[in-house]
Amino acid sequence: MKTVDLRNSSNQDFFRRPVNSSEVCASVEEICLDVLNSGDLAVREYAYKFDSFEGESFRIDEQSIGDSIEIISSEALNALIMAKENIEKFHALQLPKNNKTINQQGVELGTSWKPLNRVGLYIPGGTAPLISTVLMLAIPAKIAGVREIVAITPSNSVESVNPALLAAFNLCGIQEVYCLGGAQGIAALGFGTESISQVEKIFGPGNQFVDRAKAFVRNASSGVDTDMDAGPSEVLIIADKYANSTFVAADLLAQLEHGPDSSAILLTDSLTLVEEVENEVKRLTQLLKRECIIESSLENLNIGLVRNIDQAILISEDYAPEHLILNLKNSDDYLDRIRNAGSIFLGDYTPETLGDYLSGTNHVLPTNGQARFRAGISTLDYMKKITWQKASPDSLKASLKSLEVLADLEGLDAHKLAAQVRFL
Repeated sequence: MKTVDLRNSSNQDFFRRPVNSSEVCASVEEICLDVLNSGDLAVREYAYKFDSFEGESFRIDEQSIGDSIEIISSEALNALIMAKENIEKFHALQLPKNNKTINQQGVELGTSWKPLNRVGLYIPGGTAPLISTVLMLAIPAKIAGVREIVAITPSNSVESVNPALLAAFNLCGIQEVYCLGGAQGIAALGFGTESISQVEKIFGPGNQFVDRAKAFVRNASSGVDTDMDAGPSEVLIIADKYANSTFVAADLLAQLEHGPDSSAILLTDSLTLVEEVENEVKRLTQLLKRECIIESSLENLNIGLVRNIDQAILISEDYAPEHLILNLKNSDDYLDRIRNAGSIFLGDYTPETLGDYLSGTNHVLPTNGQARFRAGISTLDYMKKITWQKASPDSLKASLKSLEVLADLEGLDAHKLAAQVRFL
């Protein structure tokens, strides 16, 4: 945990994000190329090496997925259903509409939205099975109309897959699920193997190995896209003197328990709050089950004392955090000033946990400053727009002179001929 006085300096080094090491990049490239060249054989070798996987098949049988609903508690099932319904309601609002217009020459033109055909979802396992991520990725895909949804999730063996995770797959109607993680899992989705068919786009957060693998398959001329580099997770909290220090400390710790590479930042103009939060972080850490993980990530907790909230917002806008919590007396007044954030949480009683699990917004969000230019996962990410046009003889003739001029400007005679020939 580091505390820095930023009242007279923005101290950009204080907010510098870690960069993927050359060793990670080289390792991921080797794994991906092995999977590309050797298929299932390479996947199996890496699954054993990294996850101790020894099962006969990576694929989880559909019966296990179906039975999972009966295994989990009624409280767990009800919570999953509540989250599912909220996420469905919110993401259904994002469905785009086809449109049509007529230009000034009389040509009809429009946009037609189509779902992707086959997508792959990466559900992190690691130190905690991210059951909620199944809902966050699968529900907008279903709403968009994607026909084939395949999921992968790391596991030591088929039998050890968390039943609540399988229940989430069941509720979302996903039957093609593989016990597979890491760079080898991403490569299998991106290139295809003997047992796993290639997808068109890969979604899901992960560690630096997963992120680098997604970038590799995206750039390997494999015809596969990816959502974004979603990880490691990060939060930035802007709080004033009215903020509850226990609430703030708990929000910081909730982010840090994701793993040792997670990061958390607090910006405040209250020296009293700084001192209280430092004490509360230490106190609350001792009460948590994942104390060891949090203690290893506490070095990524940065507290900055700023002149005022305006300075905090300027710093936040430059940092472009994945999660931004505005724990301010009049938090709503600041909402329109925020342009760069993955998702915003307003007020004392809106913890990041709400968005992570239940409110309905998506928790797969841009990290590493990507919030400057892109948003979190939405229904639109599972769709593509196709433009179309239809000209009549009259509308093409009305366009002909300008078409000839523009083709001449570019020196493309065949373009001009293609329009002229219809009237010769």
